[in-house]
Amino acid sequence: YKPYAIRQNYNANLSGGNEDMQYFVSGGMYTENGALRYADIDAKRYNFNVSVNARLNDFIKVKSNVKYIKNVNSSPLAGYEDMFFHNLARMRPNVSPYDFYGNWTEQSTVPYLQSGSADRSDNDVLAIQGGLEFSPLKNWKIFTDLNLRRTNNESSMLKLPGTIYGMDGTPILVNRSEYNIPLTGSYAREMLNETYLTPNIYTNYKIEIGKQQIDLTAGFQQEYTQLKELNSSATELISFDRPGLDLSTGTKSSTEVRNHWATRGFFARINYNYANKFLFEVNGRYDGSSRFAKAQRWGFFPSVSAAYNISEEDFFKENVSWVNQLKVRGSYGNLGNQAGAGLYAYLETMKIVVPNLGAGGTYYFG
Repeated sequence: YKPYAIRQNYNANLSGGNEDMQYFVSGGMYTENGALRYADIDAKRYNFNVSVNARLNDFIKVKSNVKYIKNVNSSPLAGYEDMFFHNLARMRPNVSPYDFYGNWTEQSTVPYLQSGSADRSDNDVLAIQGGLEFSPLKNWKIFTDLNLRRTNNESSMLKLPGTIYGMDGTPILVNRSEYNIPLTGSYAREMLNETYLTPNIYTNYKIEIGKQQIDLTAGFQQEYTQLKELNSSATELISFDRPGLDLSTGTKSSTEVRNHWATRGFFARINYNYANKFLFEVNGRYDGSSRFAKAQRWGFFPSVSAAYNISEEDFFKENVSWVNQLKVRGSYGNLGNQAGAGLYAYLETMKIVVPNLGAGGTYYFG
């Protein structure tokens, strides 16, 4: 190990505004070097954030938030980091890592650090959040939100054997089976892109009539996720210095993943409060998920609750002052779960009868 490794962290932010507008801007950089003496290990992170909230007039508010994070990592421990440190711990102390000429032997792990193996990744995430708040009437508010998150990742992994020297100084390529490094080298690349988008629209209206308070809420919610991933690898590299998928003579393989899913739902709630004594609430959601087959995609999930706040009664306040709150309440509802939906869609396609699996009917998978 090195006697020390440098870690640096820098952050700066700026904020301000007035009654009608507030802003916040921040940025940072973080770098860290690895502690292994013969390995070039680096980690870097960059982050940036801008947030603005503004009141356009008496009944419209705007909010926005943008975040960006970028991570860049590099290491010679190409996929065998766990086994590398495992071997360090189990190596016998009476076995020399050097030969008679001072060269590293195959008992040492240093040749694998010096081989040129490289594990590199470049990941960035962009998140955008925006929204509007309308107040057309007193006690009536309308909210609209839009959230977008995009993730991009590009990585590569180059595995090269270590080099030791024979008695005559001839270089010899060596590998360890637990490291999964072929003597002819291997190279792999991965590219991933994921997009998540969710718009939300909901409204809230409050009514006060004497001791009665009524709170009405209704809205719409949707989610959409799209994933694209491509993995390629090759063995028997023509050149260790210029690795590439086409610069190889061995086995080449490629895998691809493309999928997406979406949910959509409508919800409503009625909340009734009388003098903080009698509380009553009714909820309902009508949700659909693309993870299910078309015939079983939508479901309605209601719930109801009621409570009696005994501690608000005069006889209780006058006689039981040592109790702050005493409430009796109960509720009943029906929930759904998307887990196992992909299996259900497959069985539906195969015309296999699926029984009721739980409290949520055909929409519940535990």
